[in-house]
Amino acid sequence: MSFSLAIVGLNDHPPLPPEKPSVMAAKLVAGAAAAAVEAAEPRSPEPLRILITRRTNRDGLRDAQYMLASMGYLEPQNFDGTFGTLTARAIKAFQEANDMPQTGAFTDDVEKKIYAAAGKDMPPQGHLFVRQKFASVLDAPVTFRNPDEPLGTHVFTVMHFEQGATEAQWMGINLKDGEDSTAVLDRIEIPDELRRNLSERLTPGSSMIVADTAINSATLPKGADFLVWDTSKPAKVERASVSPARSRSGGQPRGAALRRPIRGAQSGAIPGRSRLLHPL
Repeated sequence: MSFSLAIVGLNDHPPLPPEKPSVMAAKLVAGAAAAAVEAAEPRSPEPLRILITRRTNRDGLRDAQYMLASMGYLEPQNFDGTFGTLTARAIKAFQEANDMPQTGAFTDDVEKKIYAAAGKDMPPQGHLFVRQKFASVLDAPVTFRNPDEPLGTHVFTVMHFEQGATEAQWMGINLKDGEDSTAVLDRIEIPDELRRNLSERLTPGSSMIVADTAINSATLPKGADFLVWDTSKPAKVERASVSPARSRSGGQPRGAALRRPIRGAQSGAIPGRSRLLHPL
């Protein structure tokens, strides 16, 4: 450990402590910081389009391509999960380097080995995608409880709410008789940070689709929107009833919990497991 000493002469004075900024100055600094954040990531009043679905084989291959590129097996580029000659060669080279049979095929074992070599955990089966003005905003993995059970197809739309409100009304539609929209929400586990991010962006008219099958969601170009596949016959329209949910410690509401029966929608942000996202 080293120390730095300064010698003060008879006519010298120690430096004065920095003056505490005034309340007005502090507000100006905070306002400038907030403006900088808004400028870096502006919020749009356009509705959000949210999709929660299962990861596809193409999604898995796309992620593997990025990891193979990070390890030097592929030339970095914007991958789309398409399997071609270059990907097959990269997988063969990876298999050779890791004492695996050199088939060039993208199998479950190969995928697990790529994640292990990259020092990453295998992702959960679910994924959440967000688009706005027909462009990608963000996407992130989510977890399903009882992942082997079908999700069905459900559409949730947030109704009008005032700016600054902490509650919003949602309407839910399930496309197959016998499906329970509230039950599927209870199975979705969304990370708290992602909940908060979405709640801050939420605007009237935003919608969320929960579906087992979606097509090319990770690689949609600008100007495109989500496409889901469902063979069910149209069913009934229901409203999702929600109300503020208190934290485990008994404090102020953290989000909103779905209540059954789902009649007379009351409040909430974006649906998630057992409660909606954090208030707006």
